[in-house]
Amino acid sequence: MIQMPELIPGKMYRREEVARYIALQGDGGADDYYHATNMFPRKGADKMIRNRAMISGKTVVMEYQEFPLERYRTWREAGLKKFSSSNDLERIKTIRGLLESGSPAFPVWVDKHLTELDPLPVFEGNHRLLAFFELEVPTVPVFLMKYEEWPPALTPSP
Repeated sequence: MIQMPELIPGKMYRREEVARYIALQGDGGADDYYHATNMFPRKGADKMIRNRAMISGKTVVMEYQEFPLERYRTWREAGLKKFSSSNDLERIKTIRGLLESGSPAFPVWVDKHLTELDPLPVFEGNHRLLAFFELEVPTVPVFLMKYEEWPPALTPSP
């Protein structure tokens, strides 16, 4: 059985709160957060928003969710083709081994505003998603990226 992150579905998290579930990439200290937020936000599955100044200084937060693996069936076709090199297959095998040995499953990264697209675009975690398919896990841990509300919503005091 795969160990899911000890996070609450539907809850928003800041980077520092979920640091133990953010994978390092091995390319100069960059991690999933760095790579995913560099591709965020998008208009649709493949078009970057051009006016980066408009979003400068905004903090990206992650809403944790668990999606059924079935939501990624149409994504899988393209994923199998795109991530089929010997290096990709080795990464998938390594991730599978870590998951089978009890390491927690790290979430895949998705833009919260693109969740209705099919296939669902994955910004980071493609190799682990393919490992989830190999292991036939029923649910996939997901970080849905969005901008932190600013100004923060006022919450009534108790």
